[in-house]
Amino acid sequence: MGTILFGSAKISLLTIFIVALANCTLEAQTTNVNFPSYILSVKGNNNVELHHHNSNTGYWNVIGNTGKGNIWSIAIANEQIYAVAGGTFGTLNKTNGQFLAIGDIGTANGLNGPKVIDNIYGLTYNENDNYFYATHRISGKDLLLKINPANGKVIKNSLQDANGNLADYKMLTISTFYFGQYYTSKKFNDLAYDNSTGSLYLSHNYYSTLSEIIELINVDSQNYTKGFKLSPIQKLFGIAFDKTSHICGTFSDNRISEPYDVTGPSVVNTFIVSANNTIDPSKDSSTYFFGLDFERCVTNLTINAPLTTANSVKFAASTITSNISVNKNATFIAGDVVALNNSFQVAKHITFEAKIDNLCN
Repeated sequence: MGTILFGSAKISLLTIFIVALANCTLEAQTTNVNFPSYILSVKGNNNVELHHHNSNTGYWNVIGNTGKGNIWSIAIANEQIYAVAGGTFGTLNKTNGQFLAIGDIGTANGLNGPKVIDNIYGLTYNENDNYFYATHRISGKDLLLKINPANGKVIKNSLQDANGNLADYKMLTISTFYFGQYYTSKKFNDLAYDNSTGSLYLSHNYYSTLSEIIELINVDSQNYTKGFKLSPIQKLFGIAFDKTSHICGTFSDNRISEPYDVTGPSVVNTFIVSANNTIDPSKDSSTYFFGLDFERCVTNLTINAPLTTANSVKFAASTITSNISVNKNATFIAGDVVALNNSFQVAKHITFEAKIDNLCN
C-alpha cells in the first residue's frame, strides 16, 4: 500500500523486486530453467505431440496429442501457444495439446504472383508490433510473410519485395559458403524474433543435414542485410529466444541446446558443441523433435485507483521506475523490478494498492 500526498508532492520510495532468473540449459532430469517452455515431436506418420518443461520440477512431460500431423513450429504470445496446421492458424491447448483453429491464412500476393499459404514451417511472434512472422515452404524459394494474430490472415502489403514494391510475401535468398563453394538455401526450418533488437533470426538447411542460424536486419524493407550467424549446425529444427535474449535450439535427435549470446561474434561449431541435453529419454530414435518457444516470466503490477481519466498499459522489459504517467485502470507489466521512487508524481491526494501477480510457474 502506498499513499501519494497533495498537489504535486512525491511518493516515498516503494520498490518491489520480482526475481525471475532464466536460462535454457534444458535437460530431461533437472535444469536451471525458471520459466515454462514448449517443444513439439512426432513419430512416423502419427500426429504431432506437445511437450512442456515444468520450471518447478525441472522435467519435460508430454501434454498431449495436437490432433494434427502438419504442425512444424510454435510461437507463444500473451500466454497462449500459437501454431499453424498446414495453412490453418490456431492455438494449442496447454492442458491437452489439442489444436483449435482460428482461421485459414489465405492467399498471399507478391513478386511471383498469388500463392495459397498452406505449408507453414517457421513461426515467431513480434511482440513489439503484435504480429507473427511465418515462412511458407514451396518448391523453389520459401516465402516470408506476416500473420494477424486476431484472425490468422496474412497481413497485406506489409513487406517490400526485391523491387521495392509492397507485397504480402517476400522471397529470401540465403547463400552459405561451405567447403569451397556457396550453397543457396531453399528450406527455412524455423524463425525467432529478438524483441530487444528488432532483428529476425532464421534457421535454414543448406547442405544435407547441416543448418545455419542467421540474423536478418530490417527484413521488412527491400534491402535487408545479414548479420550474426552460427554455422554449421547438425539436425537443427527449432529456434527461440529466452527472456535474456539468448538463442536456443531444438535438435531433431532429442536434444536441446544451451543458450547462446547473439551479441557476440559469428562463430563456427560452438552451438553444436553445447547441444548435449536430452529432452525425453523415454523416446527412441524414431521420434523427431522440432519447434521451440519460451514463456516469458512476467510480473503484473496493477494499480487499483481512479488516478486520471484515461486507460493505458505500460510495458517494460525489466524495470518500471519514475517519470511515467499513471492512468485509471493502468496495468504495469515488468520482468524483474518494479520501482516507484521519489520522482514519481501525481496531481491529487490518492491512495492506491499494488497487486503483484507472478505469472511464471
